[in-house]
Amino acid sequence: MAAKPTPTYRPLLREALRLTWERKSLWVFGLFASLLSTGGIVDVGARGLRRVEDGSDLLLNVVNDTFTGADTFGAWIRQVELLEPGRVTLTVTAAFVLVLAALVAAFLSQAALIRGLACTDPQPFHHHMREGRPFFWRLVCLTLAGKAAQGVLLLMASLPLVLVVARGTYADGLLFVACFLIAFPLSIIANLVTALAVIDVVRDDRSAAHALLHAAGRFAGHWLAALELGAVAYLAITGLWVIGGAAIILASLPYGALVALALYLGSPVLFGLVTVAFGIVVGAIAFAAIGAATTLQYAVWLRYSLRAENRRSPLVAKLERLWRKW
Repeated sequence: MAAKPTPTYRPLLREALRLTWERKSLWVFGLFASLLSTGGIVDVGARGLRRVEDGSDLLLNVVNDTFTGADTFGAWIRQVELLEPGRVTLTVTAAFVLVLAALVAAFLSQAALIRGLACTDPQPFHHHMREGRPFFWRLVCLTLAGKAAQGVLLLMASLPLVLVVARGTYADGLLFVACFLIAFPLSIIANLVTALAVIDVVRDDRSAAHALLHAAGRFAGHWLAALELGAVAYLAITGLWVIGGAAIILASLPYGALVALALYLGSPVLFGLVTVAFGIVVGAIAFAAIGAATTLQYAVWLRYSLRAENRRSPLVAKLERLWRKW
């Protein structure tokens, strides 16, 4: 009896988990790189559905979820408009500088994270930062290209809604469904190709255009394995978030008991110390979860890129494996 073949995603996911755990110092880069939210395949799909459902304001839907905190920043701007002109200028300038610095740190951290995961032996923290600097503008170009593609696909899926609202005919409804069925998988493909291109730029020192073409060709040859791995990676990252949430809940139990004790004793000093300590613990858990999840995401696609280069996995072999499984 033939041995049951091992699915492609299992060894890749194990290798990515091992790499993420062994190089915990890279979680700091993952924390900043998480500002450039890319997400997994299921996250991309859910985001696309939300954008199509809220297609009444396409511009805001392109901006929202593109960068972490974009909607919150918009609400903050509306509050700033109520201030005096001089304070508005100072506040907006300071906020612009902070946002720009955060984006620069995010792109540099993204490059440093990939370099740190790709190297054979662990290197010092500053070594990865120095290696990631030359890739800054190429990563910016790739990110802008990915967002532009998402914007075009969003318009493609959402514009038929105007006809549905204006006329509401049966043909308009079919047109909307057809456009959505085309744009939705293309949105997923665009995100995955962009993620692979980012890795190609940093790991192999390719130009942005060359990396996009190379990533598209790699995805075309191994698209089924990429979709399978993307879905499983999303579940693994969700598991990390669940573990982080459970850790915060466990940390809140002694915090609640100590706060009750402080209130019973009437000690503001004890209350302040307990609150500060709890805030530090929760912040550390949250930052660790975000950094680990982002590092795992990049590690998964890095291992996928290496496996796709070293092994040919034709679609026929994958379908044969699925057929034997069923």
